[in-house]
Amino acid sequence: MAIIKKNLIGELSGSLSDVIFRKRNGKIVAYSKPSNQKISNSKKSIDARKRFATTVTLAKKINSNILLSEIWKISNISATNAYQKIIKINSKFSEPDCISVQNKLVPDSRFNAFFTFKYDNNFLYTDLDCKKLNKVLLKFPIIHYLIYAVTISNDKYIEMINIELPDLRYLNSYSAEINLDRIINSKTLSAVALTTITANPSKTKKLIWTSSVGFKII
Repeated sequence: MAIIKKNLIGELSGSLSDVIFRKRNGKIVAYSKPSNQKISNSKKSIDARKRFATTVTLAKKINSNILLSEIWKISNISATNAYQKIIKINSKFSEPDCISVQNKLVPDSRFNAFFTFKYDNNFLYTDLDCKKLNKVLLKFPIIHYLIYAVTISNDKYIEMINIELPDLRYLNSYSAEINLDRIINSKTLSAVALTTITANPSKTKKLIWTSSVGFKII
């Protein structure tokens, strides 16, 4: 952008060659004309745009959860804010039409949760090994499930389920079942679940979480 301080040829407006002239705040301002960029329709380019769209849909859902957004915010990932951090990390793992089991509900953590999964008749069954979970996470656990599903007509359904659990320190395992009738039906082409466990910050006064675990439902 350039500002013309003295104009010898009268009032300028419009474009000349690769320069556009506009009047702003009483001054004539010259801008470079944007180049005409063609959008590639190659499979590689189309898939890249679809992957980014998938990542944005995922990022919006995660960022809408106050607790998970705060976890991304305090992470040491180089980006402006929590939303941009979610996109930066997850863009590496998203597929053109759906997320993958490698996508991240939260940033990687030094704590892990050990789940086994089973999908049957529109129910997702999960079993958590409590013996291997951090004691603070066992005492004040919140379990988060994100379900991302895509239909054969490319309709996308995404749901976050957050469950505050009782003290799990005296259990060997914890089992849960999630009804997916609202998300998965006969037209569902692909579906993935991501899960993590956080400690309730109102009771621990600090943020503790486990690395994400993914499961391919369909």
